[in-house]
Amino acid sequence: MRLCVSYFPGDYPSWLGSGFLRPAFNLLTKAGNYKRNPRNESYMKDLVAEVFGDDFRQIEAKDLRPEDIKKAEEIVLLWPDGNGYGWFRVESQIFAFKKRGAKVMVLNGRRRGFQLTIRLWFGYWLRRFLERFWIGELVFSAVFLVVSPLMVAWDLMRGRK
Repeated sequence: MRLCVSYFPGDYPSWLGSGFLRPAFNLLTKAGNYKRNPRNESYMKDLVAEVFGDDFRQIEAKDLRPEDIKKAEEIVLLWPDGNGYGWFRVESQIFAFKKRGAKVMVLNGRRRGFQLTIRLWFGYWLRRFLERFWIGELVFSAVFLVVSPLMVAWDLMRGRK
């Protein structure tokens, strides 16, 4: 049996942004969604039907039970974006309860399909961490702030304007 699991997570938990911080977290959510460009539910349903025809059973992650995972020969995760942002808990549950020999596959919103192994899963965890906390952008900004004045000073010393 092929089990297709769909999940559409939010960016930041509601308890993080209650009160005056909520607008800031809403802006981060908007920017994160723009960066990730996740596909909507109807797109993902059409995609899975196109790829697998009628040979699957689809379930929402919130309704997923260990018994469902144990019965499946193949589990397909329907990531709406390119790297499965927000899927860590669902994937942990699947890897914990899947039977030996069952394959965990991914079909993402970019129409890319591949097998998700534990090793590959760790790599995606790292990418998601960097994406969620904007590490790349923060490093670039810090380097830019330090290097820019030095470059201006160098140009001024050499007589350039």
